[in-house]
Amino acid sequence: MFGFLNLISLGTWGGKAIGAYALGSMTCSILAFAPATGVASALDTLCSAAFAHFGGGRQVGLHLQRGLVAVTLWYAIILAIIQLFIPSVYAFLGQDEELAAPAASYLRILSLGLWPWMAFECLKRYVQANAQMRLPAIVLAFVVPLHLFNHWLFVWRQPAKASFKTVAWITVGSYWAMFLGLVACTLFWNALRPAWHSHRVKSLVSTDFYLLAIPAIVEACGEYIAFEIMTLFATYLGPTSLAAQAIAFNSMSMVYQLPHGVGGAAAVRIGRFLGTRNSSAAQFSSKVLVVGGLIYSLAGTLFFIFCGKWWIGTYTKDAEVITIASKLVLIIAAIEWTDSTRGIVPGILRGMGKQRKAAAINIGAYYFAVLPLGMLAVFVLHGGIIGLWIAFSLGMAILSGSYIYIITKADWDKEVHQCTARILVEA
Repeated sequence: MFGFLNLISLGTWGGKAIGAYALGSMTCSILAFAPATGVASALDTLCSAAFAHFGGGRQVGLHLQRGLVAVTLWYAIILAIIQLFIPSVYAFLGQDEELAAPAASYLRILSLGLWPWMAFECLKRYVQANAQMRLPAIVLAFVVPLHLFNHWLFVWRQPAKASFKTVAWITVGSYWAMFLGLVACTLFWNALRPAWHSHRVKSLVSTDFYLLAIPAIVEACGEYIAFEIMTLFATYLGPTSLAAQAIAFNSMSMVYQLPHGVGGAAAVRIGRFLGTRNSSAAQFSSKVLVVGGLIYSLAGTLFFIFCGKWWIGTYTKDAEVITIASKLVLIIAAIEWTDSTRGIVPGILRGMGKQRKAAAINIGAYYFAVLPLGMLAVFVLHGGIIGLWIAFSLGMAILSGSYIYIITKADWDKEVHQCTARILVEA
């Protein structure tokens, strides 16, 4: 939602502003969002199963603190990269200075809010594992209107004074509000206070934790980087195509939020069933989740078919951008069924502790299907942005089909035994 509101503000400044924002978002996704999502994925596996097995308490809090240590160490690295080297990186990649300069300016400010975003993702997994699924949503229900109000106050009400830096500062404030709101919940909710119990420093670094986290980071980074390489391809097609692709990706991400949220709940639910040795319930839940996701995708397809042009018009009034983006939205409608699979099935796999399999599927689909086909479409067949997205749709179909296949072939009794062994080792 933050990205959508940011794009609405930047869209009034034209296609180049959207393109620069897309470039900055690409960099942020690769450096911060993907690794943090990977670390949080390990918490999906460990926290839910530990809660089911031990009934909550210090053990679940220990996993949270391990995650916070991991994201803090990584944040120190990316902060240095963004503050010191990002203009040089853009120059090395041959990015247009009109896009690179505002993107770098945006990132330098946004980097001040990346740690609370990463910590929020870890805290969210901890809270959800403790059966408090609504608390993160309640926090966001307060923060999103605040984000909207700040856009009205500092951008829409006085557009002449607004800039990329204004949008960046608004986003930083929202990230800190998310984090502090969830911290307050853990401090004032008795059942969540074990999050902050003290542990030996040595116990905060666990080999088994990183054995789950690293494949998940590879999976998340592989997906983010593949999407951003597509953005890089689009930069060679001109700022209009880049802006259209930014709108298309953001539209996909908006519809993807529900399956992604369900995937988080799926990780908790599957992890709990495995932690209590209930293999039949875990199997049944996985089937219901996949079928329900496919039904939801049908609604997304119909929305983009019948309301796509109106939806694109909410982002920008640039006629050239609207023309191209409207064509991309029709391609999105054709592959919308993959969104639910990409959002829900990885959540099921996280609950099972199968981050390695998810990473293998992701890397295989993106780097042996999506990107090669995309390069062929853009640089050999000269299919432009439409050809790039047709290639993308074929790769997404391969990815989603592989996910569904691996779930249907799972041995759930074996998963129960592996989950029990994992819990005892981590204890």
